[in-house]
Amino acid sequence: MRIKVSVLFILIFATQCKNIEKKDAQERDWDVVKTSRHYRDYATFIQNHPNSNNLENAISEYLFLKDSLSDFIVCNRYNATIDTVNNTKLLFNQSLTTIDSLRYLAFNYLKNANGTMEVSSKLKHKISVPNTDVFDSISKGQFEFHFYKKHIPVTYLQPVITEISKGITDYKNYLSKKWYQTEYAKLEKDKKIAIDALNDQKLVFFDFTDLEAKRITPPPPASD
Repeated sequence: MRIKVSVLFILIFATQCKNIEKKDAQERDWDVVKTSRHYRDYATFIQNHPNSNNLENAISEYLFLKDSLSDFIVCNRYNATIDTVNNTKLLFNQSLTTIDSLRYLAFNYLKNANGTMEVSSKLKHKISVPNTDVFDSISKGQFEFHFYKKHIPVTYLQPVITEISKGITDYKNYLSKKWYQTEYAKLEKDKKIAIDALNDQKLVFFDFTDLEAKRITPPPPASD
């Protein structure tokens, strides 16, 4: 009995330590990012730390810095759009879905698959696979979030961004196994950094609250 209790204590202690390390990593990254004047750095932080207490500040700073660029241009032709409906449902590319399906949808979107139909090759761009002499095509798609109210709905957003970020990590793992025959988590540091650089700015945010005449209002959800 004592052995079982000891093992349980060790597991609890290890879990607590892991959570503390994760929180410390978030705070360290935030201390670095909050000094940046480039909105893309905030996008990376949001994607990597969707459960951070600084999420609202990060999104606000992203929007401020992006909107301050007079020459800001985004080609959203290939972006997957996300419009919040309520705390369990949302519109993903104008199709009603649930939050718990987002990980799967995000991963398959980045693999350039739409259900059973292959999407146009325009969603891909050719790259030189890092640390190899091989060329491959990867997704250039992003995930575009739309806001229609001044207050950023962080309570709704956190689980949405979390699931999409998991889907992006699944895509990183897919690339890692395809390119290096190794799980992403087990990659050498330089290869992991290279995959991150290709995939760590997949989130895009737009504030439509001041564009009354041009506001894009999502259609009402279909009844259950």
